[in-house]
Amino acid sequence: MERVTLQEITFDTVRSVTSLDVSPKQRGYVASVAVSISEAHFNPGADARGVHADNTPVGFVMLFDPTVRGAIARGPIAGDEVGLWRLMIDHRHQGKGFG
Repeated sequence: MERVTLQEITFDTVRSVTSLDVSPKQRGYVASVAVSISEAHFNPGADARGVHADNTPVGFVMLFDPTVRGAIARGPIAGDEVGLWRLMIDHRHQGKGFG
């Protein structure tokens, strides 16, 4: 069984993470990884991470913490709740239990 970790997106990993995508039929339901990373860059409450199986990027996740100073709330997350803002598993890795 592969070890699944949430890893910081760095200069060395940003291209491999932003190359992940859902199937064409799913694209209307989730923002691209590049757009999500851009939004996280400008929102102190957002925490973007690559989902890795062992050392292979298989997806993307973004959490939101409204208690962080300067956090810009989007959606129903309020008060002191940390929420899941985005979750995407690449189409080649869906159905393998990573979500």
